[in-house]
Amino acid sequence: MRIAIDAMGGEKSPGVVLQGTQVLKHEVELILVGVEAVIKKTAEDLNISLDGLEIRHASQVIEMDDPPSAAAKKKADSSIRVGLQLLKDGAAQAFVSAGSTGAIMATAKLVLGTIPGVKRPAIAQLIPTLIAPSVLLDVGATVDCRPKYLYQFGLMGNIYAKHFLNIEQPRIGLLNIGSEESKGNQLVKKTYRLFANSPLKFAGNVEANDVFRGDIDVVVCDGFIGNVFLKLSEGLLAMIRHNVFNGSNGTFMGKISQIITKRVLTKFNESFDPDRYGGAPLLGINGSCVVCHGNSSARAIENGIRTAMHLAKNEIIETIRSELG
Repeated sequence: MRIAIDAMGGEKSPGVVLQGTQVLKHEVELILVGVEAVIKKTAEDLNISLDGLEIRHASQVIEMDDPPSAAAKKKADSSIRVGLQLLKDGAAQAFVSAGSTGAIMATAKLVLGTIPGVKRPAIAQLIPTLIAPSVLLDVGATVDCRPKYLYQFGLMGNIYAKHFLNIEQPRIGLLNIGSEESKGNQLVKKTYRLFANSPLKFAGNVEANDVFRGDIDVVVCDGFIGNVFLKLSEGLLAMIRHNVFNGSNGTFMGKISQIITKRVLTKFNESFDPDRYGGAPLLGINGSCVVCHGNSSARAIENGIRTAMHLAKNEIIETIRSELG
């Protein structure tokens, strides 16, 4: 198996990307796609071995503030486009990038296209719950949706949960402002009826405050709502972490309380650490693509590569193609 990795994508590239490959380069063939001179210079500066890593030169980089669609077309030799072309040509079985989400999606649609029958792609993010990880989609690929799009997100999320989380019959929930069928805007109400009349195990509407309970295996929403939900959750966790580790009234009991709380939060962090889940697959695209957070750490990159390996090994994209195409 060969995995192509965008070495230039993300706020800390190529350093964290190189660090994130060091363990897995002994398990799978990895292709670093990017400006060769920059990759080699960074490896030298950080004392990182490039042994076991293939470098595929790409002379251009799509920056985070580049217009996605225009960059996808104009920067034909970008690390994102070259990496996706390797996937299309069969020279790689999956592609991983921490670059601009919009640019990854636009370039993937241009190079690979969508799976026949799929209206819009969706990013499927694993999120921690009190019971086991759940799938939240979409978290940013398609912000303006129709009922049919959301229903297809549910179908793809159902397949992903079956094959990635090994859940025999995933429970599908529609993210809404209330649990009652009558709640929500017209988009959600029409989508509800599609799910209710489908063969999926539809559990109805789910409110945002209930998502982390773990009663729902696949949570469906449009990319705008999903992205806001995800970033709000990350920000809330960061605030809690900051207050616990920095807040103390200076008294003896205050310090004791802080020590105890820190121990509890450390366990909490292990479960809710986003780096643990790495990247998220871009479902609906005609190839195994994994999108990592722009601020990914080396651990997140490593786990993003693991996600890509799992996608390719279990032929999840092929299953979506056969069931939805």
